[in-house]
Amino acid sequence: MPQTIPVMLPDEIIADMDALSTTDGVSRDQLIGSAVEEYLANRKFHDLRARVVPQARQAGFVNDEDVFRQVS
Repeated sequence: MPQTIPVMLPDEIIADMDALSTTDGVSRDQLIGSAVEEYLANRKFHDLRARVVPQARQAGFVNDEDVFRQVS
């Protein structure tokens, strides 16, 4: 169930956000929700990558080309 949470933002960010929400045709709620979802997904990806990269390097995967070669 959606919840209302108070968020304080600088006037400059609010002005940019309002301009973008008008341009994109979305509400402030949608814009903020999307931004938070993207941040959380990005954070989870980086946390996972930090745990997996050392194991991948031990297995000989140093870069994307190594991965592509293995899966192709």
